[in-house]
Amino acid sequence: MTFAVRVSMLAIGSLFAGVAAAQYVPPATVSQCRALDGFSTDPQGGAWLAVESSHDLFLGNKDTPNCQVKVVEASAKGKPGVTYVQAGPMAKDECSMYNYLSSIDSKLNQAKTYEAYATADSMLTKVNNLYSTGKLDTAGYNRIFPAVAELRKCASDLANQ
Repeated sequence: MTFAVRVSMLAIGSLFAGVAAAQYVPPATVSQCRALDGFSTDPQGGAWLAVESSHDLFLGNKDTPNCQVKVVEASAKGKPGVTYVQAGPMAKDECSMYNYLSSIDSKLNQAKTYEAYATADSMLTKVNNLYSTGKLDTAGYNRIFPAVAELRKCASDLANQ
């Protein structure tokens, strides 16, 4: 092998190593995924905020005066869960979105990452169904779908670590 060929091979190897290093994305953390979910006892962002900001965009005709969101604590084995009340009135479909998010958050908090991913995936299916059946306005879909898709990706990344 000539000197020029060796130098070329080293240069190509260095180039690939540099590309790989530039594309490195650190692994997702539970805290990052919970922030994307946005649920806490004082909901503040993420997908929760996307649902909340779409309140008037749920077009179903079944309303509930208040939404009872079940909260499961990390150490809740055998203990009753807590209920968080999201003030209504609101469409039952909107309430179901809050319950999905609470469920995802509790699964993340309990390190049940695959279950969190599966629930986020189910939530995305529900969002698509609401939109395709005219129960969620386009603007609401455009807010909620990307937020939940990002949450699902984070949960998937956690589950596959």
